[in-house]
Amino acid sequence: MVMDFNILDLYIELDLLTSEMLETLKINDDEGEWINKITGLLDKRQVLMDNISNGDSSLKSTLDNAKIEQLIKRIYENNKLITEQFSEQMLTMQEKIGQVKQNKLAQDAYLGIDEPSDAWFFDSKK
Repeated sequence: MVMDFNILDLYIELDLLTSEMLETLKINDDEGEWINKITGLLDKRQVLMDNISNGDSSLKSTLDNAKIEQLIKRIYENNKLITEQFSEQMLTMQEKIGQVKQNKLAQDAYLGIDEPSDAWFFDSKK
């Protein structure tokens, strides 16, 4: 019966970790530190999911199914919100990367750096 509590504890820990991921994504962090934190949380989450998957299924059936169902539903809903938040964060990052690339091309073209560029500046002074 001790294993029952361990598996239930894993579901509870997975729920807490999912909530922490959601809160991390809600923080507007211009420095991108959220990426490192999310990566660490994803690693922990994968370990938890592996442990849950490797648990004895006969023991899982003896657990309080209502409690586990409630946890799974909450985890699922949080995962949907995480996916939405992550998509928004990624779009913001893509825009920033695009702006940096455009600025670099313009700067390289202006300075006359020998690189192919879409932007060229001609000085008409003689």
